[in-house]
Amino acid sequence: MNNNFHLFKVECNNIVYLSDYKQAYCITDDDYSYIKINNSVDRFLEKYKLNDKAKKNKENIIVEEYKTYELYLCVSNTCNSKCVYCFAHYGDYGKEKGIMDFETGKRAVDFFINKIAMEDSKCIITFFGGEPLMAYDVIKLICEYVRLEYKERNIEFHITTNATLLTHEIIDFLTDNNFKVALSIDGGLKVQNAQRPLLSGGNSYYEATKNIDYLLKKSMNVLIRGTYYNLDYDLYKCYEELVELNAKEVNIVPDISDLKNSEETKKLLGQLEVVKNYILAYVKKHDDFPFGIFKMKIRELFLSKRNSIYRCGAGKNTVSIDLKGNIYACHRLSEFNDFNMGSIYSTNKVKNINFTCNSCNSCWNRFTCTHGCVYEDIVQRNRGAMIEPAFCAYSKKMTELAIEICMKLPQQKLIKILGIDNQ
Repeated sequence: MNNNFHLFKVECNNIVYLSDYKQAYCITDDDYSYIKINNSVDRFLEKYKLNDKAKKNKENIIVEEYKTYELYLCVSNTCNSKCVYCFAHYGDYGKEKGIMDFETGKRAVDFFINKIAMEDSKCIITFFGGEPLMAYDVIKLICEYVRLEYKERNIEFHITTNATLLTHEIIDFLTDNNFKVALSIDGGLKVQNAQRPLLSGGNSYYEATKNIDYLLKKSMNVLIRGTYYNLDYDLYKCYEELVELNAKEVNIVPDISDLKNSEETKKLLGQLEVVKNYILAYVKKHDDFPFGIFKMKIRELFLSKRNSIYRCGAGKNTVSIDLKGNIYACHRLSEFNDFNMGSIYSTNKVKNINFTCNSCNSCWNRFTCTHGCVYEDIVQRNRGAMIEPAFCAYSKKMTELAIEICMKLPQQKLIKILGIDNQ
């Protein structure tokens, strides 16, 4: 199979996507048949003569240079929820439960800023768990330390929380410190209570949403991040229920590693088709576009090509540190001893870990793909596969849907999504 193009159909339209050019064209039935039979777009390229800009784009491959560095600071190895799909073994990563002490948090920040992040780079400190707000007092101390010790550095605070422990006091603190807040909510009442039950047995949806209005009133830097786990729920309905909460951005990510077979993957792709129709109907009635992962995918079509493997930069520009001061390439990998890169309490050099996936180089989607999740690929390798096959299908489908959405969006809406002026 030729990796320089991809053919697919959108309703009655034939589409060819040219990987090297990152351009998509509606083509005739004759062109579609010729390309499919001959496995070549050469005649098509000659027939329609790509312009000089497209030719230049073919050669324009950017070597990835990291300008943003992120520390996942896992301040809490415990949680007040018991999510049915939790990769972290209900918050403790299969290890000792506990809360990070301030000394470890302080040394973790020092290590990250002085040993990992490049000078003059943007630094993100993401408080993670478990449920990080169970370590709220430690978070406050760490933020105060960072503000005093590294006031000359460009540092952002992020937090990923199940939102059930939010209070007006905590929200005031988060907004006063310009936190980007990611709320882990999966959908409406039925979905949330089924997938993210509280240990207390309380109403998870109510507890997660009771303070959202106050949070959104205080800050626009809020997104909702759901997990799509039960394929029998309508994915578009989950989006609809979360969009109604009025956050600026809503992302629902499929739980790829728990897909059991190709039939479940096929079912997921069908759900994405329905979501696309929901999005197109939404934009006809609203000025905003809160669908974050779709916005990212659309923008990816217009960016220069990049040669990165995993877009997250695990082990390079992204590291995780647990409550004992152990360093990992990613917070999700902290359950695997093989991916322990060292300790903030050791004078030994931090272990270098490189993640590669050669099969990506022969894929038509290589320049429009985030290349998935290191953790999920490791899980698949333990099952005998080299890369998560369901993610590949998901990513390719998302590229197709992004192309179709671009075709059908009004120009002004597309310009707004891309964040450019109409010059």
